[in-house]
Amino acid sequence: NMMAWPILGYIASNYGWRMAFIIPSIILVVLTILLYLTVEENAQKSEGSGSNQTLNLKKLLSSRNLVIISSAYILLQFIRSVFTLWAPSYLFERFGWSLEVAGYVAAFMPFGGIVGSIFSGWLSDHIKNRGRKSAICILTLSLSFTILTFHYIAGLGFEAGAVSFFLVGFTLYDPHVVISTVIPIEFGENYGEASVAGFIDGMGYLGSMFAESSTGWLIDIRGWNGAMVFCLTSSISAMLLTAFLYERKKTG
Repeated sequence: NMMAWPILGYIASNYGWRMAFIIPSIILVVLTILLYLTVEENAQKSEGSGSNQTLNLKKLLSSRNLVIISSAYILLQFIRSVFTLWAPSYLFERFGWSLEVAGYVAAFMPFGGIVGSIFSGWLSDHIKNRGRKSAICILTLSLSFTILTFHYIAGLGFEAGAVSFFLVGFTLYDPHVVISTVIPIEFGENYGEASVAGFIDGMGYLGSMFAESSTGWLIDIRGWNGAMVFCLTSSISAMLLTAFLYERKKTG
């Protein structure tokens, strides 16, 4: 995203929006051909049966903690989908910025996400005695304040927009990383790390599917204010779910 937004903003502004779809597609086809010609893979037979996989899924669904933390992850995916898909359009439609400039500013969000991902690991390790629950609550609370601040200062200028998007990425990717990478390790002993990671990630994609299909409708009906309220509500709900329902245990 950090590279794609400014590049696509430049292409759309100078060559039209159709080329913003055509050029990446051509690059993807070339990369696919190179991948096919250069990467060798040895086929491996899966040892898991369908019945065992079904039993494991039932076991995952029976874990109260996993269902709660996955629900919080879905809410975070709502926010991520809104900003990932609509960030340049938000600046273009609400503040009248060009698509090229909007793409440059929006690129600060994934950059903030890189820094935030590193910080979330550091924070999670340093407050380990209080549990991952504390880290997730602190990070989602910070995200809520950031979304509220973003709504009011993002359009004040290039610098304000860049800082706003950086902070959104920083606070959004923080809890995202903790839930999708650290939580599976803690539950891995009882459910299998890969199974937990796949379950949480799969639930997150359900959230993305809902957000991607409904955000445009929400913007048309309620405007950009409605979209920001949706993001803020999702962030606060994720924090409350984790704070009051998620238990500090390794088992579900």
